[in-house]
Amino acid sequence: MELARVGRVAVMGELAASLAHEVNNPIGAMVTNASVAQRLITGGKVETEELNELLADIVADGRRAGEIVQSIRNMVRKGKERRSLIDINDTIQDLLRIIHAEAVGRDVTSSN
Repeated sequence: MELARVGRVAVMGELAASLAHEVNNPIGAMVTNASVAQRLITGGKVETEELNELLADIVADGRRAGEIVQSIRNMVRKGKERRSLIDINDTIQDLLRIIHAEAVGRDVTSSN
């Protein structure tokens, strides 16, 4: 009985770590984008279009974090399993937005 309990605790620990990672990704992206926006405003380098893009990214990442939390809640609830198709292009665009925000935040420039 104790061995079964230890097994359940280990599985719950792995699940918690995985969920934390999934939720931290969009939250980290939101913090990065907000930091970049703050630096641009403080430095007087703010362009309306770039600021608007950063804010749009923050909104999208906030929604993504909400979707992850909702998926977790749905997983825990009893009921019919729900599956859905994802557009890989959207996933790649999300990744590019995160990378762009990181690059801007670290003052990375193109060599072109």
